[in-house]
Amino acid sequence: MRSGDGRDGVERPRSERLEKFRKMRLIEVLGLREEESVRFFCKTNGHEEKVRDLMKSRNLILDDIEKTISEKGTPEELAGHLSG
Repeated sequence: MRSGDGRDGVERPRSERLEKFRKMRLIEVLGLREEESVRFFCKTNGHEEKVRDLMKSRNLILDDIEKTISEKGTPEELAGHLSG
């Protein structure tokens, strides 16, 4: 797990300076022009948002499964979490 990521799938605020450095370094390593870098980071930000949303959904489902198990749920109840 990357530093700054919580179990809830919410990324904790990073240092703005560190984020700028990461972006500058990526632009340099990939050899991107300004227009390309804008498009690249637009797509990257969208992808990261989708990943965060998926992690939140996954964690909610895992929490429900853990709750069902701790309450000694039936196998049918557990299967309902997996299919829904």
